[in-house]
Amino acid sequence: MDNHTVFDETTGEEIIEILESPRSLSEMEHTIRQLLRKLGNVLLHMWLLWLTPRYCSPTVSCPHCGQEAEYQRKRWGKLLTMYGDVRCRRAYYVCSRCHKGHFPLDEQLGLRPNAMSAEVERLAGMTGVQMPFGKGRDVFEELTLISLSDHSLDKASQAYGAEVQQCEAEWSVEALDSETLLQREREMARPVRLYGAIDGGRVRIRGAKEEESP
Repeated sequence: MDNHTVFDETTGEEIIEILESPRSLSEMEHTIRQLLRKLGNVLLHMWLLWLTPRYCSPTVSCPHCGQEAEYQRKRWGKLLTMYGDVRCRRAYYVCSRCHKGHFPLDEQLGLRPNAMSAEVERLAGMTGVQMPFGKGRDVFEELTLISLSDHSLDKASQAYGAEVQQCEAEWSVEALDSETLLQREREMARPVRLYGAIDGGRVRIRGAKEEESP
């Protein structure tokens, strides 16, 4: 049994000490956030462990060339998540044809060993595009309890901006594609009932007043 199975003794002692002498509601709220983060770390680790089969398939399809890749061993990877660093042990396969290796679980869940998770990168990018990286770093840590460097916030902002540019480029192409617009119009839900209103208006019935002759 490791420290990811249950809260360790240190965490239990912290809880007892905190419950005995809270100094303010704000301190209590901050402490609970820290404890929930630790609990989330444990749950995330156990969830990933549950998704990794104890006995791995001897072969899987290679994503690079489509041939069979053979199971080698399980490798550890460290993930930077919203609940801190989480270690995950994943099955590793190598293709005998193209000699390239891959982790099926990484591809399935979008795992990024030794890098920010997609969720951390998304929130860090949203923060970085709103304020200078130095200030954004402090605000991000205060809100999420995750410490990032200015460079990491910059990198996340660049990735966030690249995704926005890609989405805008796709929207631009769709906006100029008559077939896509026609298909979208066909798929739009038709209104059950339409309402109309009649408004007043002015109609000119006489020409401009003619000038009187002298």
